[in-house]
Amino acid sequence: MSELAELVISARDSDLDAYGEIVRRFQDMAYGYAYSLLGDFHLAEDAAQEAFIEAYRCLRNLREPAAFPGWFRRIVFKHCDRIRRRRRLPTTALESAEAVVSAQSDPASAVERNEMAEQVLAAIRSLPEDQRTVTTLFYINGYSQRDVAEFLDWPVTTVNNRLHAARKKLKERMIAMIAGTLKSNAPDPNEVGRRVAFLLEFGQRIGKGESILQALADLEQKVSDERLRGVIRHLQGRIAKGKSFSEGLAEYKDLFPPMVVALMDDGERFGILDATVPLAAEWLRAGEYSVAPHLFAGGLYAGVTKHIKEAMGAGATEVVFDSTHRGPHPRNPRAEVVWVEHEMPDGQRRKADYMHPGSFPGLDLELKNLTILDEHQKGDTIRGTLRLRLDPADSGEMDFPIAYRPFRDGDEIRVRLRE
Repeated sequence: MSELAELVISARDSDLDAYGEIVRRFQDMAYGYAYSLLGDFHLAEDAAQEAFIEAYRCLRNLREPAAFPGWFRRIVFKHCDRIRRRRRLPTTALESAEAVVSAQSDPASAVERNEMAEQVLAAIRSLPEDQRTVTTLFYINGYSQRDVAEFLDWPVTTVNNRLHAARKKLKERMIAMIAGTLKSNAPDPNEVGRRVAFLLEFGQRIGKGESILQALADLEQKVSDERLRGVIRHLQGRIAKGKSFSEGLAEYKDLFPPMVVALMDDGERFGILDATVPLAAEWLRAGEYSVAPHLFAGGLYAGVTKHIKEAMGAGATEVVFDSTHRGPHPRNPRAEVVWVEHEMPDGQRRKADYMHPGSFPGLDLELKNLTILDEHQKGDTIRGTLRLRLDPADSGEMDFPIAYRPFRDGDEIRVRLRE
C-alpha cells in the first residue's frame, strides 16, 4: 500500500494530522489547477480551500484510497466551475498579476519585474486549456510529469506531449520565468493546510458541545500560525466586548466558509445561537445538517408579498433576490441598486424591480421569519417553505419552496412559484 493511500485511510478515520499532510502535498496542485481554470489567484485560493474541506467530508465515499489525486481534481474542478459561472469570468482577459516585490528597493526595477510577470501570466493564459493546465501544474512546485498525470487522470505520454507543445509556443525567456512567477504568487506551502485543519478542528470542538470561547481558547494554544492566532484573538475580543461574532467571522472571508458565517449570523439575529452553532459544526464536518422545522418561522409580512404577486402575474417560475446582482439606478446612474429578477420558463432572468442594497438584509430577515425550514439540509443552500397570505381578505395561505444560498460576496434567495 502506498504512503498516500495510508494517509487517506487515516484521514478517513478523522485523523486531522494525516489529512494535513495530504493538504500539504496537494495544496500547490489544487491551487495551480484552479488558477489555470479561473485566471485569478485569489479565486483560485478560495476554490482550493473549499475543495479541501469538501474532500475531507467525502473521503468515506472514496473506495480506492490510491485514486485520491484524480478524485480530488474533480472536486477542485466543481468548485472552479461554480465560481466561474457565478462570476461570469471572461475567457480571454487576464487580471493584472499581484505585484512581485523585488528584493531591491529600486522602484523602476520593481515596475519592470511586475510588467514581466504580467507578460508571463498572459503568455500562460494564451495557451489552449489542456496545455495551460499542464504547464501551470508542472512549473508551480516542481511536480513531476507522473504527479501531474495522476492528478489529471491522463497518461504520462499525454502530459509530456502537452508540455512539449506548450514549450514550443512560449519564448525561451518566458519558460525560464514561469516557475518563479507562479511560485511568487502561490500561497505559503503550509498555509492552506493550517487553515483547513483549523476549520475542521473548530467544527469538531463546537460540534461536541464546547462553547465558542472555549474552542477558540484551546485552538489558540494549539495553532502555531501567527495569522490564525491573530484571528482567534480578534474573535475572542469581539465576544468579550459583546460584539457580533458573525460579523467578526465575515471579516475573514478567505478563511470562514459563507455557510458557517450565515448560520452564526442567523443564530445571533434570531436569538437561537445555541441551535445554529451545532448546525455550523455539522456543516463543516459533513456538508449537511438537520434542523427543527420551525427554526426560523415567524410572522413578518411587510412588502414580501408584492414581489411574489408581481412575479406570479408575469408568469415567472421563480423570483430571485440576489444581493450580488447589482447595477446602476435606472434614473440615477451614480447610485447602486440590487435587482429583483424573474426567472422565466425558458430559463432567462428578467430584471423586474430593484431595491437599495441597504434594504436587502431586512428583506432577508423578513423572508426567513416567514420560512419553515426543511428538516434535512445539505450543502451550502438552506431550503424550506415560505408560507404567505397573498390576499389580506383571504384566510388561506399559500406555500412556496424557498432556498437561501450564501456566497462570499452576498446572498441569493430563490422563491419557487410553479414548476
